[in-house]
Parts: sequence; C-alpha cells; structure tokens
Amino acid sequence: MRIVIFLIAICLPLLELSAFDLKCGWEPEVRAAAFYPSSKKFRKIYHEWDADYQIEISKSICYGFSGWVNGSWLTERGRSKGDIKNSSRISIVPISFGAKYSYQFASCWKAYAGVGACYTFLRMKDHSPFVDNHLHKQSWGGVAKTGIQFYWKCLFFDLFADYLYQPFHFSNTSKVKRDNVNVGGYKLGLGIGFRL
Repeated sequence: MRIVIFLIAICLPLLELSAFDLKCGWEPEVRAAAFYPSSKKFRKIYHEWDADYQIEISKSICYGFSGWVNGSWLTERGRSKGDIKNSSRISIVPISFGAKYSYQFASCWKAYAGVGACYTFLRMKDHSPFVDNHLHKQSWGGVAKTGIQFYWKCLFFDLFADYLYQPFHFSNTSKVKRDNVNVGGYKLGLGIGFRL
C-alpha cells in the first residue's frame, strides 16, 4: 500500500492540471472490427473471421498520453470437432482499460499506440451429450492497440489494429477433457467518434 501511495505522489506533479478537467478532452467512439482468433482450435470450431463491436471512451491526460476504457462484444456459432458435428455458440465480452500515447504527425492526423488490461466474460453453449451444455467463465488478459485517427471538425475516424491475449483455463471435471485456450486474437477495424 505504501508503494502505491508513493507512486501516486510521484506521478501527480507530472500531470497537468487540465487532466483533471472533466469537461474537455473526452473522445467517445463506436468501433467495428474483423476478429481473427489466434487459436487454431477456435478457428476450427468457429469461423476464421468474426464481427466484433466496440464502444471506447478515452480521456487525454497530458503530453500526448490518454487513458481509455473499452467494451466489446462478439458472438459466434460453430460446429464441434470430431465425427459428430454438434452445434456450439460462444459469446465473448471483454472489458478493457489502459493507456495510450498519441503523436500528431499532420494537422488532421494522429497515430497512437497503447497497452492495457482486460477482464473477459465467456459464455459457451454446446449442444453435445459429451460436454457440459452451459459454461460461464471470467478471466484476466491483456490488450495492445495501435491506430491512425483522422480529425474533421469535431468528428474523428479511426483505423485501428488491436491484439487481445485472453487465456481461459478449463478444469477436466466435465464429461470429457477440455483444453485451455486463448480466445483472444487480432482485431482490424474502423471507428467513428467525436471530441468533447
């Protein structure tokens, strides 16, 4: 606890007073992405490319740094592996937060890169007699993000690429063995937002 208080005391003078102005510096954004799972097993059961929908809010702090919060949602239907192709459905809801650094390289263009932590809710429904039909799990993971934003008046357009690392560990107490899997992957997409 002393270390946390010490770090906060050191970092506070580095922040500009404008960072604490709650009226300006906000950038809410709606994003849509194509999601490519990093797990080969995930791609075999579900599809190689899935739609991912996001809402992100960032707040500029100082010297090009911003804090951000992101919520996304992905749901997909697939077929289980093996000879019997039972249907399966998965829903993934990651809630992430972190920091990013932005660099304005032209009057209307800005590039950014950031990292953060992610807490993900996983829900699976399998129509198979060999596994538990309903599974609900939560897990911590990480996210890295990069992108280019184009500003026009109070609007901005965001071309982004994110990588989500999201491991889930399954116990083998069910009817058959479930392997551990990373349900994260690459997200490539577009966003639109506005500056407050």
